Amino acid sequence: ENHDHIYEVFDFGRFCELMTSREAFVSTNHYLGFFTGWDNTPRRGIDTSLLFDGNSPDVVERFFEIQYKRSIDAGNKFLFINAWNEWGEGAILEADEVYGYGYLEGIKRVKDKYGRSCKM
Repeated sequence: ENHDHIYEVFDFGRFCELMTSREAFVSTNHYLGFFTGWDNTPRRGIDTSLLFDGNSPDVVERFFEIQYKRSIDAGNKFLFINAWNEWGEGAILEADEVYGYGYLEGIKRVKDKYGRSCKM
């Protein structure tokens, strides 16, 4: 907490642990999702903002693989990835100056490992 502003910081890995341990509904048109991070301070300022810390390509790939496999096991045809290029919230999947193609390469490795069993 900043003494002038209030914002919440969550550990990305811990959040993903919780997200990937939730029950995946089977045969109910319930699709799983994933995200690479979130930081809405650029858009909202520090007041009432929310951000996730620790979302490196390695961590994203590790938890994406879990979620991807869960989606396949649940018989889902889709897995939603939130905010493909939402720079204003730090939910970036495309190449950037910090990680290059790290997120995209991780997603590709997971898809290559499991084949095309799930459409994104």
